[in-house]
Parts: sequence; structure tokens; C-alpha cells
Amino acid sequence: MLRVIEFAFTGYSITDVARSRDFYENALNLTPATILDRNGKGWIEYEIGPHVLAISNMNEEWKASPNGGVLALEVEDFDAAIAAHALASGAKLVTANLDHMARVPGLQIEDWSQ
Repeated sequence: MLRVIEFAFTGYSITDVARSRDFYENALNLTPATILDRNGKGWIEYEIGPHVLAISNMNEEWKASPNGGVLALEVEDFDAAIAAHALASGAKLVTANLDHMARVPGLQIEDWSQ
């Protein structure tokens, strides 16, 4: 069973780094905790209490949308979460972590290393 421990971060894709930073830093008075700049592409994180808001235009596949942002979750046992998803969808899990995954009843596994 998937057990969520906390929100890792909430993220929003942006199109204009300077305009977005102006809004978050001047209109909302947030202070950036992390700033990455790679050839005009940016990833900026704002820490708000125990939470992180990330804005970015670094990934071409993560496009700004009126549908909202993304929420990244921390889970108690990542391997168990992956196994539960594979079981629920009837998928075979390809892994080199055979000993650990073999403990999950009914999980179809295949050795990645062969």
C-alpha cells in the first residue's frame, strides 16, 4: 500500500523566467532558496514553511498549462509504491532488485541484469 509521508514540492511550469520571478518575489514577497540557470532555462525553488514551490521552464515536455501544476510526493517505501502500481496495472516489473521485490506476492518480476 502506498503511504504518503509528505509533499516534496509543488511545481509550476512557466514560460518567462524573469516575469515569473518578478511575480513570486515582488508581488508575493517570496525569497528564492534555489536558483538554477542553464542557457536561459531556469529552475527556482521557494521554501514556504516546510514546503517548496518550484517554478521552471527547463523541461520541454513540462509545458505551462491552465490545468495547474504538479505535486511531488514523498512515500514511505518507494519500492513498495512501484510494486503496488505494477500489481494494480497488471504490469511486469523489470528490476535488478530481485530479492527485495520477490517479497511482494503476485508481482511479476523480470531480472534487469540479464
